[in-house]
Amino acid sequence: MPNVDTQLTHPDDIVEELESWVKTYAYIQSLSDIAQAHYHFEMIHPFSDGNGRIGRLIFLHNVYKLALSHQPLTTATRHCIIFC
Repeated sequence: MPNVDTQLTHPDDIVEELESWVKTYAYIQSLSDIAQAHYHFEMIHPFSDGNGRIGRLIFLHNVYKLALSHQPLTTATRHCIIFC
């Protein structure tokens, strides 16, 4: 996206930020919490590749955990997680 100033976590701070993220979002209780956790994880950007895929897996895990969806991971969903 042009003209977007995204501030990702400095590499030296990733471990500390991830530890804080785990503590902050250990007890997700709502869709709003899931969205905030997803956004925060993506801003930490802990990996050189695959942040979006891992973020989507965490997002789906939390959706299923809260029983917001009972749909199992379908082949199409798996494909989208990996390639979208």
